[in-house]
Amino acid sequence: MVQGTSVDFQMVRDTMYKYSKKAEERFFSDPCFAYFFIQFAKSEQGKLYIENKLGNSG
Repeated sequence: MVQGTSVDFQMVRDTMYKYSKKAEERFFSDPCFAYFFIQFAKSEQGKLYIENKLGNSG
């Protein structure tokens, strides 16, 4: 946890750098992380980012 916040950044790091199905399940079991992921995935910038990362052109 970051001092003074209730955010568990270990869950974010595990999903990003030590990905596993278990890490993904822990990440999405947190309503705040799930909400922010949905907002990111629905945004134009998020869609462009994902397309670029996956190498898709549309």
